Amino acid sequence: MRVIKTKKKSSHTVWSLTDVARVVLACVIAAFVVVCASRAMGGASIDSSTDAWSTRDSLRDVDARAFGKDPDACARAASIGTWRRGAEACEGGPRALASDGCDAETRFWPAFGKRKSRSDAKTWVMSSKVSEMCGFGRLRAIERGSKVRGLIGGRRAAFVGDSGARRAYGAFIAAMSDERADVSLKTKDGEKHRDWAHELVGGARATFTWAPYASDATTALEKYASASETPDLIVLSSSLWHVLHDDSVSTYKSAMKTLGARAREMTAMKPNVVFVWLDAPKIVTDALVADDKRAKFTEKNFEKFFKVRDDQKTTALVAPAGPAIRVRATDVTAACGADCAEDGVHYQSVVYDALAQIIVNIARLRWR
Repeated sequence: MRVIKTKKKSSHTVWSLTDVARVVLACVIAAFVVVCASRAMGGASIDSSTDAWSTRDSLRDVDARAFGKDPDACARAASIGTWRRGAEACEGGPRALASDGCDAETRFWPAFGKRKSRSDAKTWVMSSKVSEMCGFGRLRAIERGSKVRGLIGGRRAAFVGDSGARRAYGAFIAAMSDERADVSLKTKDGEKHRDWAHELVGGARATFTWAPYASDATTALEKYASASETPDLIVLSSSLWHVLHDDSVSTYKSAMKTLGARAREMTAMKPNVVFVWLDAPKIVTDALVADDKRAKFTEKNFEKFFKVRDDQKTTALVAPAGPAIRVRATDVTAACGADCAEDGVHYQSVVYDALAQIIVNIARLRWR
């Protein structure tokens, strides 16, 4: 009997070039859909490098308990935190107020899948109590448009002071504007000591008044008091120019006494006005170039002026005796360190992003 041998079929599937092409095309389409969905969620990257909490539909409105009822306590706690760096900075979370450098990557690169370095990324992370008990969290119009419009819509914000106030103003308008808005604070002639005005989302408006001396800030408040529209939020900052150009502590005390009186008068007439005092930054002496700054910007000199700011009897400007809630820029900038400073006085933009977020959260706590 003749035995006929048959070939066994291989258990391995042989892919044709057409099959491979179909699979590659399907992968490309899937990746494209993921990228589009990511952008639709406020710019969150594929690997969640953007703060995941910031992509939620709305902020939690935490019931104000004993800690949450005290805006100054919340502002003080918000200044106690950590600057995460590198890859750790991009982990996100509800306590991350400001972040920079986490977009330094290639979101979709099918050929190689390489990423750019995130070694310089920085994120300001608050104490857990601030998010849990005060309801503080990152607020940016391009991430949660309806929530920001509901908060700032139709309101007026006024920043009055020196370069620290100006930089915080720049961060504030960037957070409260849509992605098409021009929020740059640059002029053709490079003039910095000038006023600014910007339209924000929801018909809101913000202004910056260059007022480096406390007496200048008082003049600005007097104009607001007599104007038809008093700002809903007023941010003040003044000390750097006094320390540098007029080292008379007695002159500063007299000017701050008048400023405190004006602020209290406005609060009496308009109880809903939110006053914020922005502290001076931590000075990095080794980074200072000008001889006059090296001579004047010492911790000993600043301590004299800080005592005037904190004078609860004569000045009575900052809480608890005064209406202004302190944003402790000295602490936040000191925590970032010398490598965050640009020139010994001014810091990288992410630092002012963090300060602006603290300011807008103080306003939110008072307005709700």
